[in-house]
Amino acid sequence: MPTCPDCNGQGETFRFVDYRDGHGEHGYFPCDECGGTGQVSEERIKARAVGKQLRDWRVHTLHMSLRDVAPRFGLTAVELSHMEHGRIPIPDVLWEAAGFGER
Repeated sequence: MPTCPDCNGQGETFRFVDYRDGHGEHGYFPCDECGGTGQVSEERIKARAVGKQLRDWRVHTLHMSLRDVAPRFGLTAVELSHMEHGRIPIPDVLWEAAGFGER
């Protein structure tokens, strides 16, 4: 399996966690991408790459924000963001609009 790109195979990342009750903490926490294993599947690597292409298309071709593009495809900005990070699949209509060709 490939090394996790978020933690570079360490299984944890240093970050700030806000607990919403007025306090938070800095520290090492298990990586959200790999779940602390330091490795991710080939599918995750590919999904992230396609998501990056989607973001590049939106930013550099359309010159539009998440909030501007998402409603045009019946999505929320959060859903589009998740697609750009490879977390959820890209709908066919958006895939075709971005010119990605066949899946």
